[in-house]
Amino acid sequence: TSQFCMPPLIPALCIETGYFMRHGEFLTEVSLQTLGYQGLERIFEWIIGSLVLAPIISVVMWCGLFMTALILKRTIHASI
Repeated sequence: TSQFCMPPLIPALCIETGYFMRHGEFLTEVSLQTLGYQGLERIFEWIIGSLVLAPIISVVMWCGLFMTALILKRTIHASI
């Protein structure tokens, strides 16, 4: 059986963004201390980062989808 797993790229970017907004520097240490014992702080930073990154990623994805739709529309109309 195959399972669909979300790559940790987006959550990691959200945590980094939230950490940067709270502390003014990037989280460079990834260890049991930073991820395990300080887990509640990382969740808070994840939420902060996602509030910033979600609109940006949404606009970028919308633009890509819109451009793809325009290209497909022109291609379909040109072939008719």
